[in-house]
Amino acid sequence: MAERVLVECSFGNLRLWVADLETEGGRSVVVHEPARGDVYTVQDHGAQLSRTRAELVFVDIPGEDPYLDRFAAWQALLASGKSQLFSHPLLGSFRAKAGACPFVIRSDARDVRVHAEFLPDEELAGVTAPGAGVAPIAGAESVEVAAESALGYLALLELESDTPAAATAAAAGWVEAEEPDPRAVFLELGSITRQIDDDVARLQLATDLGRWPAYRAMILLRANLRDCALGVTAATASTFGLVIRAAVPLRALCARIYGADEAEERARQVRQTNGLRSPALLPAGLTLQMPTPARRGS
Repeated sequence: MAERVLVECSFGNLRLWVADLETEGGRSVVVHEPARGDVYTVQDHGAQLSRTRAELVFVDIPGEDPYLDRFAAWQALLASGKSQLFSHPLLGSFRAKAGACPFVIRSDARDVRVHAEFLPDEELAGVTAPGAGVAPIAGAESVEVAAESALGYLALLELESDTPAAATAAAAGWVEAEEPDPRAVFLELGSITRQIDDDVARLQLATDLGRWPAYRAMILLRANLRDCALGVTAATASTFGLVIRAAVPLRALCARIYGADEAEERARQVRQTNGLRSPALLPAGLTLQMPTPARRGS
């Protein structure tokens, strides 16, 4: 009989040795049976929950901590109740929670055997795009969660990137700004998006199937950052384009469009939106983004 070999996997930062691994898959299908006749309707409800059951073996292994210490670390992970990165030998890595995990101690062996159940929990990497009725802060929180997920997947592969932290800082800055500058927001968005694309190429995330979870996490981070930028800029006043036909002082232009009472405040908004360094005299041919005037009587 062939010698039994333990399979290596991991949960969080804990390496585990598995004797048996069983994973559910396939589709959730419902068959509708009529009261009469022989025509049956099959309805596909989507993919089944990919439940993984494993027999974990905690036994002394050369080069590792004593098996009781590793079992104690496993119990601490269970007690935390948090999702961890689970490394499946065939399916790759994904966020999971441990379900029921009874264990057995036998008198004739120096080991502990755990019958563990791992359930995918991708909600931590989920993203919520800010839309109607959603404050921009929701977008910043989604960026932070997506960045943490990306860093977790990269760490599992022993890869490093500063881009997730940069994305988190950028989103927080946009939300905390009293009056976000749309031009500056989208310039920073473009810069970080290029960094994400560069990381995907540099770390070979798109070409190595074993790194697909990390690739997916980086793409989700990019999508979250874009949604956050859109949410922040959507909260600012709408604008219209204006071409300067003849040289004119900015304050005089604003007084002509918005009235003398609003001229100074509107001039400040125009300087911020367009990044004007010398706004005293606007040259002919310049195109400006101007705040839309408020409706009369509003």
